[in-house]
Amino acid sequence: MKNTRKNRKKKRVSRPQKPKSYRYTLYEREKSSQVLASIVSVVFFAFGIGVVFEEEYLTALIPISLAGIVAYSLITEVKKIEIFEDTMFVQYLDSTSTYSADEILSAEWILVEVIRRHRIPYFHEFTPKLLIKTKNGKKIQVPPPGGYDIQKSIMSWKEKYQNPSDSQEISLGN
Repeated sequence: MKNTRKNRKKKRVSRPQKPKSYRYTLYEREKSSQVLASIVSVVFFAFGIGVVFEEEYLTALIPISLAGIVAYSLITEVKKIEIFEDTMFVQYLDSTSTYSADEILSAEWILVEVIRRHRIPYFHEFTPKLLIKTKNGKKIQVPPPGGYDIQKSIMSWKEKYQNPSDSQEISLGN
């Protein structure tokens, strides 16, 4: 008996490919620092609540205040900076801000003074931070990522996607 079934190849219908555009991460805060700061905040808060139960209200104010300061620094510190085509996403713990290339005024390295205590004497240490200024007056501070200079990446992205403003003249090569 002959095999009546023919081996036929089925045509596969493929979907059109999506255009490839990538979202580049320029900066991402280390997860270990976030976990450590969260634990410290919880410990200070728990210690403050324990002191409140002892009815030492003024003494309880110190650890609860420290817990609030640590929590506030977690919320206001930049968690991640990403670039997607002509938009920059600045992600915090609780929100994400978006900026176009036209909204970024400058990105420059600054030195921030940090006072450290080593035994009895205090000494001043200067640490570099990237300061990104926007047109609406927002100043975004980012610690150095260590691997590469994100200032160059931000400025080249800005030049690539920035639309020329009406006040600038465009020469046609005459």
